[in-house]
Amino acid sequence: MAKLYGVSVGPGSADLMTVRSVRIIEKCDVIAVPRTKGENTMAYSIACEECDMQDKEIVYAEFPMSMDKEVLRNNYENIAKNLEKHLDNEKNIAFLNIGDISIYSTFSYIADIIISEGYDVEICPGVPSFCAVAAELKKPIAQGKENIVIIPGDSREFDELAEIKANKIVMKSSRAVEDIKSKFSGKDVSGVENCGLESQKIYKSADELDDNTGYFTTVLIKG
Repeated sequence: MAKLYGVSVGPGSADLMTVRSVRIIEKCDVIAVPRTKGENTMAYSIACEECDMQDKEIVYAEFPMSMDKEVLRNNYENIAKNLEKHLDNEKNIAFLNIGDISIYSTFSYIADIIISEGYDVEICPGVPSFCAVAAELKKPIAQGKENIVIIPGDSREFDELAEIKANKIVMKSSRAVEDIKSKFSGKDVSGVENCGLESQKIYKSADELDDNTGYFTTVLIKG
C-alpha cells in the first residue's frame, strides 16, 4: 500500500532538514506542496536545495485565505481526495511542511481524513522554528525547572497566557506586536524573523518590534 508522509523540512535553512526527511522525499513519487494565493511555499524552496525534484510529480495543495470553518473543512476534504487518487495509483506522497509538522500545521486535518478512510500515514518530525531561533539567539528556551508556554500570535487568550509565570514563545508574532510591546517592554525579549534565510533579522528587545515585523517572526520571552 502506498503511503502519505507528512514531512517536516525545518525552519528555513536547508541544512536543518533531517536525513530522514531527505530520504523520504527522495523515495516518494509525488511531492505535495501547500500554498496560498498560488505562490510557491518556503517549504518547497527549502526541499529543492537538498533534494532532486526533477522526476517528481508536484501537486499543489491550495489553501484559501479564510477563517470560515466550513470553507476550510471542505477544502481539507478536497485536498484529501486529490491525494487519495495518487495513493490509489500506488504512489507515495511527501507532503511538505515548514518547521515541524506537528506544530500548528494544517496537514494534521488532512491526515485525519485520510487515516479515517483507511490509508497509511507517517509523520516525519523536524526542527521547530523556535528551536532554531533559540540557537540563533544563543539563549536556552528553558533551564532547570522553568516552564514553557507556546503562544500563537493571534491567540484569543494572549492576555491570560502572558500572565503565566513561564518562559514564552510567541510564534508568527507579527500579529501580536502591540501586545508584546505593552506587556513585556523592558523585559528579556528577543526574536528572529525569517530564521535561517538571507532575509533573517534579529530583534534584541520588545521595543524593536514594529508594524514592519514579518509574519515568520518568533519571539522568545524569558521569565
